[in-house]
Amino acid sequence: MKKNKQVPNKRKIIYQIGLGLIIIGGLLFLSTFITFAINFGNFENFDQQMSSHFFRAIGGMLSIIIGGFLLFVGKLGLAGSGLVLDTEQKRKDLEPINRMLGKQLGDVLEASNIKSHFGQQNHQIIKIRCQSCNHLNDEQNKFCGKCGKKI
Repeated sequence: MKKNKQVPNKRKIIYQIGLGLIIIGGLLFLSTFITFAINFGNFENFDQQMSSHFFRAIGGMLSIIIGGFLLFVGKLGLAGSGLVLDTEQKRKDLEPINRMLGKQLGDVLEASNIKSHFGQQNHQIIKIRCQSCNHLNDEQNKFCGKCGKKI
């Protein structure tokens, strides 16, 4: 099975389009409040101004929603986002992100020194003293490491 280390270019483009739509939608939505504040008290062409405010606000909100959807699909892929129910494809779609998260977790564990605590085992080392020279030897040794006599 080929390892998918990078997010495909098609998904990157979808992600960037979604991000662009969110930015444009946010600017459209905020422009409604700015032009409303600038024209506060001005009732000339009131109907035209209100319809402009309304359509910019609604258009901005729709752009933000569509952009968020594209951002989500671009980041996770069709199967990864749940639009296509295929477990193998979901695994392939999420592999680059899981790989990135695994590397980040490894960096955190390395920086916090948690990994060393899990690797340690609390077992006692038993030493046996040689009768002739009083040297401490491991319990599996049959002969003394210093004088060579049988323990």
